Amino acid sequence: MKFVYFENYDKDEVDEEFEKEERKTRREIWRNDAKEKYYRSFKTFNDAEIASDEFNPEKVFIDKLDKTEQKIAIEKFLKTLTKEQRQLIKMFLNGESVTVISKKIGVSKAAVSQMRRRIQNKFKKFYKTR
Repeated sequence: MKFVYFENYDKDEVDEEFEKEERKTRREIWRNDAKEKYYRSFKTFNDAEIASDEFNPEKVFIDKLDKTEQKIAIEKFLKTLTKEQRQLIKMFLNGESVTVISKKIGVSKAAVSQMRRRIQNKFKKFYKTR
């Protein structure tokens, strides 16, 4: 038997099973509070950022141009890839893991990782020359 202090500061004697459940519950509450605090601060930051952009139409226009230029550059890069490499990128963007992709393509996980690395290196070279 152990003594556990509850939020109302009462000291009670409880068995081990109850103590484990109480600890688990407190951990979950703490995690939920931490997540909520994190997302609340993130949301506030984004709202403030959006509000400041609304008052600066030039910045919004420049951002749209930059995104358009980036989109064009990405399209040019994708044209340099083989059909298999584009297929691999689509699978990664869909959230599929290396294991799932290797089973679908019929190659080893190492081969999939190597293909991904080659695409990344190709993109680095493309970006540097741009």
